[in-house]
Amino acid sequence: MKSKKNNSIHIGRDLVGKTLTFDSKQELTAWLADEKDQFSWITKIPGNFALNLFHHIETLFLNFPHYTLKDENELLTESDVEEIVRWFAATYGNKALYYSSSSEMHYIRNIAKNEPELAAYTLAHLIKFPRTLGWAGFEKTPAYQGAAEAVLLRNGLLGNDLNHERGALDDLKNDWDFKLTKIRSLFETSLKEMQNELSTLSTYSEQTRNTFEELKSEIDSKHKELLETNRQDLENLKSTYDKHMSLQAPVEYWISKRKYHQKRIPIYTIASIIVGLIGAILMVHEIHSLFEVKPMTPDLSQSKELFPYWRLGILIFLGTLGFWLLRMLVRLLVSHIHLESDAHEREVMAKTYLSLLRNSSGLDEGDKKLILTTLFRPASNGLINDDGIPPGIYDLLTKFASK
Repeated sequence: MKSKKNNSIHIGRDLVGKTLTFDSKQELTAWLADEKDQFSWITKIPGNFALNLFHHIETLFLNFPHYTLKDENELLTESDVEEIVRWFAATYGNKALYYSSSSEMHYIRNIAKNEPELAAYTLAHLIKFPRTLGWAGFEKTPAYQGAAEAVLLRNGLLGNDLNHERGALDDLKNDWDFKLTKIRSLFETSLKEMQNELSTLSTYSEQTRNTFEELKSEIDSKHKELLETNRQDLENLKSTYDKHMSLQAPVEYWISKRKYHQKRIPIYTIASIIVGLIGAILMVHEIHSLFEVKPMTPDLSQSKELFPYWRLGILIFLGTLGFWLLRMLVRLLVSHIHLESDAHEREVMAKTYLSLLRNSSGLDEGDKKLILTTLFRPASNGLINDDGIPPGIYDLLTKFASK
């Protein structure tokens, strides 16, 4: 049975005779190094046999697919796990090697303390070390004794005494204690991390709640402020609309009045110029005709002709009438100019008043009263009251005689 999740490896008992679990590549690498080190005592035995035996064991470890453990941060693939399990099955499942925690290896290590050569031959027979790889000294007594020891171990007739079993159980207990300590440490670390995360989450939740409350309060305040502003704007708009409608007729009236006077200003200007020119031409012509010097004639009776005073009277009358007419035209022109300016001023004042009503800040009742008094003051016709026909000669003489 094998599985992979986050570089963890699980090997079932049915494949290798023992349940193995490795949480990471580093853990598997360390386990392989420890298993290989349990055979380091073989290198201390003199002779080619021990050297060939250790080389054989080392070759078995070299056959492990080490390429699967190169990158510690890279996840194991399914094919990598299959290669690793295949090596365990071929090495430990087929009894090419024995686990360091097994009773067989515990028995061999005890022999090696006093008789290392016997222990080496026993191990060679136990793992079926090929004779073609160099069984130097096979005829020696330790070789025969080692073969017998291996047969007994393989059949369970050795290594089952209480001390050996206690040693194997101690090794197993130490292994489980180590794993338990590791799991406990991992659990405590995870618990602390979880508590820290919960504390951070609680702090973040509190901050988020405070931020939400502040944001909600700010939004409520802005909403109320905006609602009040909109309500005030609506009230101002309604008031402005009502007052605008009440002032709409005066505004339109003064606009029409301004346009009316504006159109008549050029008319009276042209009329005044024409009347002035015609009057001047007629006056010059009449004066020239009246005072024209006639040539002397031999007939003395004709040279004593009387002066035409009647023509002089007509000239004075026409001149007075023309001057009066020109004066009236000019005064009407000036009146239209003044009335056009007054209408334009009232139009601007009315529009300004409406604009000020839209934003009533800075406009109190006194200002409104002043503006309305000026806006609705009586309008004049622009004419002066003494614009009448000039008095006649009789009126002038009567007025002079009364003095």
